[in-house]
Amino acid sequence: MRIFTNMEKVLEKTLQVFTKMNYEKATQVEIPKACDLSKAGLVYYFPFKQNLFVVIVHKYVFHPQQLEKSSNLQQARSQSLSTSITAV
Repeated sequence: MRIFTNMEKVLEKTLQVFTKMNYEKATQVEIPKACDLSKAGLVYYFPFKQNLFVVIVHKYVFHPQQLEKSSNLQQARSQSLSTSITAV
């Protein structure tokens, strides 16, 4: 069983939102909801959606072994993360 820090949970849940909805369509309402946080709780970690996206790209694109370690995001690697990157 893997224990997640709050930051890891936010990154993984946000990646799921970006994969499902695309970066541009994901809002500051859906992201904290998926992370079980208030909007203020999300802003504590990431004041802007773009900051969150940059960290996700750095963690999962430049260090893809992090994605392989994640619990249920195996297919996200090959799906719309590249679409989200292209959109930005």
